[in-house]
Amino acid sequence: MDTQKISKVTPTLAEELSRYIRLLAKAGKGLFHKHLYKPLVYAGWERQMKYNDSKFIMARIDEARSDLAKLNTIGPLCKRLISQSLLESASSLGNSSIFFLDRIGSIPVLAKSEEGVEFVSIIKDPLNEFNLENQTKKEKTFEDKLETISNQELTDALSPIELGKQEVRVKIQKEALALFNQISIFSNKGDIHRCRKLIANYLIHYAEQEDNNRDEVEKVIQALENRSPGFALELNDFIAIQLYYSIFSGISEGDLKKAIQGIRKYAFTFQGNPDIKYFMEIDELEGKLQAVITKKDLWKQLRKENI
Repeated sequence: MDTQKISKVTPTLAEELSRYIRLLAKAGKGLFHKHLYKPLVYAGWERQMKYNDSKFIMARIDEARSDLAKLNTIGPLCKRLISQSLLESASSLGNSSIFFLDRIGSIPVLAKSEEGVEFVSIIKDPLNEFNLENQTKKEKTFEDKLETISNQELTDALSPIELGKQEVRVKIQKEALALFNQISIFSNKGDIHRCRKLIANYLIHYAEQEDNNRDEVEKVIQALENRSPGFALELNDFIAIQLYYSIFSGISEGDLKKAIQGIRKYAFTFQGNPDIKYFMEIDELEGKLQAVITKKDLWKQLRKENI
């Protein structure tokens, strides 16, 4: 368990914990209560008196972030938000926690605030503990499902998006262009947090497609790296976190195709780089997948289909 004290919450840590909360929400009420609700109650974040509802407090937080004179109120408002959500429901607590973590990632003053640091310090170890337990269970689930999957189901799961049809190709190109335009807009605004998320989404969904503006995206990444050193490393972390979440949420939902495609995208994006976040975990899953392909003697068929 990681008990190291923190003085500032990095965007990567905030994003990682946000994804763990999403996985936790899929794991059932008992685990959600144990790994998120209880730690916050034990830390004294629950209040007996109700404030305005959580949605109203969220609106006040986003209003305050655009007013320099109110930036110092965001931390206390976020703590009030969590306190209120503890009185509402598990869904409210999950949504409020994800909201808080997203704002920590995008508002530098909040990342260093007493409330932001305290919140993350409270939930970090319980969520890491949950994730390790969940990861072990889901790895076994993945292995078991691979043993029972049919050759056709496995081939379908490994198949790339069919771009032969003109309407499919045009639709994907339009989606990619729209997302690229968003990246350009937020890059010009200097919104590093939004750019990091948008570029991660872009590379995950469109990096393998033709006409993907990859050269232009790389120019944006370099410009943002020049403006904010470390941007490229954090971008890799964000991509890895999103793919890790996609893989394990796919296993949780019984959607083996989603999990397998996440593994493929991770391998394609990072090309076996052991320094990338979650390399060991996803490499192990990829090894299990390859073993089943070998056992079913599907390599020749898959190569024919250019997978």
